[in-house]
Amino acid sequence: MSRHLPDPEHWRELDEALRELLDIDAGAREEWIEERFQGRPDLANDLRRLVAYAEKAGPLERVGESNAVIDALDALPGAAGTIAGWRLLRRIGAGGMAEVYLAERDNHGVTQRAALKLMARGLGSSDMHARFQRERSILARLTDSRIARYFDGGIAEDGRPWLAMEPIEGLPIDAYCTAHLLPLRARLALFREVCGAVAHAHRHLIVHRDIKPSNVLVSLDGQVKLLDFGIAKPIAESDGDSTRSRLLTPHHASPEQLRGESATTVTDVFLLGLLLYELLVGCRPFVEFEDDPFLHEQALREREAPLPSAALARRLAENPGAAADVQARELRGDLDRIILFALRKDPASRYSSVERFDADIAAWLAGRPVSARGDALGYRLRKWTARHRLAAASIAAAVLMGVIYTALLVHQNRLVAEQRDHARDAAAQASAVRDFLLDLFSEADPSRALGEKLSVGAVLEKGSARIADGFAEQPRVRAEMLHTIGTAWHGLGDHARARDLVGQAVALRRQWPEARVDLSRSLSELAAIERDDSHLEESIALAREAGELAGGDLHARALALNVLGVGLLMHDQDLGAARASLDQAIATYRAWPTPDPVRIAVAQGNRAAIDLTDGRFDEAESGLSEAISVLSPRLGDIHPEVTALLYNLARLEERRGKFADAETHFRRVLAAETEVLGAAHPDVAIDRTRLAYVLAERGKLAEAEQGFSAALAVMREKLPADHKRIAENQMGYAETLVELDRPAEAESLIGEAIGILGKHFEQDDWRIAEARRIQARAWLHLDRRDRALAQLEQIGPILLAQAAPVPDRYRESLDEARGGADTASPSANAKRR
Repeated sequence: MSRHLPDPEHWRELDEALRELLDIDAGAREEWIEERFQGRPDLANDLRRLVAYAEKAGPLERVGESNAVIDALDALPGAAGTIAGWRLLRRIGAGGMAEVYLAERDNHGVTQRAALKLMARGLGSSDMHARFQRERSILARLTDSRIARYFDGGIAEDGRPWLAMEPIEGLPIDAYCTAHLLPLRARLALFREVCGAVAHAHRHLIVHRDIKPSNVLVSLDGQVKLLDFGIAKPIAESDGDSTRSRLLTPHHASPEQLRGESATTVTDVFLLGLLLYELLVGCRPFVEFEDDPFLHEQALREREAPLPSAALARRLAENPGAAADVQARELRGDLDRIILFALRKDPASRYSSVERFDADIAAWLAGRPVSARGDALGYRLRKWTARHRLAAASIAAAVLMGVIYTALLVHQNRLVAEQRDHARDAAAQASAVRDFLLDLFSEADPSRALGEKLSVGAVLEKGSARIADGFAEQPRVRAEMLHTIGTAWHGLGDHARARDLVGQAVALRRQWPEARVDLSRSLSELAAIERDDSHLEESIALAREAGELAGGDLHARALALNVLGVGLLMHDQDLGAARASLDQAIATYRAWPTPDPVRIAVAQGNRAAIDLTDGRFDEAESGLSEAISVLSPRLGDIHPEVTALLYNLARLEERRGKFADAETHFRRVLAAETEVLGAAHPDVAIDRTRLAYVLAERGKLAEAEQGFSAALAVMREKLPADHKRIAENQMGYAETLVELDRPAEAESLIGEAIGILGKHFEQDDWRIAEARRIQARAWLHLDRRDRALAQLEQIGPILLAQAAPVPDRYRESLDEARGGADTASPSANAKRR
């Protein structure tokens, strides 16, 4: 017979008493109990019983973690019973936060069983209630069959939150592999199922943060089930309580978690790396240090993990009788590299997503090249030759150009669909373009390239040259190829080539009145190029013309409105007009016969950037998170559209002053964009600049200086000399040099920045005033105090009228200048930022 819960007030008061008792010395507890529960022996005896069990188990402060205390609570009247129709049959587990019961209920005549998780007694804080509510909310969003299903949840009569989940009969994944003597490939297959479950959570913007063998069960029929989202969190939510709390599992934690930093999706990549290491080696990477928490944490944070193959060989040598379902020789080479790539200390250096980690496992299983090994052409060709020995000279260009070619081919196919009135001509045009691209990409065939280095840029150069010399008899095909190759150059960051080719396409298409829609597309592309070169007035004018020419064509009109909205945002003159333009773009995308969720999400992300600029941080966060939830599962975490949204999330955290979170996001963006675009791309340099700003804010001045320097070198090579992004870099770089006691270098940089800004803004613009503030600081450190003070007093009214933190920085600089000769001396200056 099941026992029913007694008076809920009994348990609420007992929980409250337990929490108060935590702050009382042991010698005074009995007196406190007597006074508190005078005339109420039932509560007094229950509390004494808990204290007695707690003293057996350890400090009372560990009440939420002590099995002895849980046993005591379970023995109290009413510890088991019925909750919201669920009958608690028996306790099947307990941990720091909760007890887990096997429960059942009658559901329309059918008996349903569940694992019912009930918050442990003594943990009734609002924070713990919020954790349970968050776990319920998270589980309700996740529908993958490899994640334990959520059934029900609520608050019990005694005030404790609970949730009911799918019950799993099985073993932890490591025990399952051992019990079934699974060989290497079977273990990898199981691990890939875990990756699939975690990737599903990431696509729903959830980071698990506690991946370990006990949280991954394998059922009796071999199905993987990911459990325990108790400390999981939404990606966009900061770690307000820090994952370095007592809820963290120290043996299964990432370096950033141990440092108390925010967890991201690449944190789960590290934890998956630990799990795979344990599944294949039979122990964790630093098992020899686990008896000493300090040394173990230090090893996880600072030491590189031993090669899995070497660790396995050593374990088998030390234990000759140990089972050897996996052999060390099987791990040597690529599997070693895959695991260690996931276990890199720097989050930005790991796999950028779980999908990429899983893709490398799949590649290894299929005998294909793995990205953890690097992209050396010789290595990739050796792997290809091993699978296709009779075709060693086949084209390698497909590997390099497949994504670009597919995107362009889709574009041509859409062109046919759009121009229904000219279907035959459009089809012929698309066919000619397709043939041109196929022939162009075949130039990268090793048998034809004759040793020439293969690169996207080299192929596009060939294409540009062939367009210049050909298609005289096919001007419409020539115009489309100019547009297409120019767009590709834009994507590679070569704006000069892009402007030249797309500009030629515009000139050709202006000759044909019937080509208004094609001209609109080319004008929108040219507007985007001018925008990215900081020629914002030209960009806005071109985008407006593109919108007028689009007429009733929804595709061309939406494209023009989106480009116009971003241009107006960057011009920073009329945020209302920018918002209106993007709202129209979103509405136009939704009006398409078959709305494209990707294009809608991109426009929504751009609109969220307006909210960010306008200081509407909550609206910006909501818009960015929604856009990421649409784009990430469709495009992948390293797609430029996704990283652009993550960049704005990082800027959001920077604006909020959460610099640790901003640094984590910027590093993730930088890693993804470097992987896709290469280190010498101007967009990567822009990201590196923003990361350097955040590093400077966090006092990491040497690393910030290196970041500014590397980014500026790329910008000088890739961008026009008067580009605003160069000035933005120089401002942060100069102030960092001031902090590093190098004011002469700072003076030179900031002078150049002021000159660039003067070409874009009026002299009373706040950005020029901000640059002059930094210039004054450089003068101050060069012992030109009077000149510095005069300049600061002159620009004060401009900067004090701006939003935070601009006025605060100005006041600090003014205080520094008024501090006297000691302050002006670099060696005596107390560094501020």
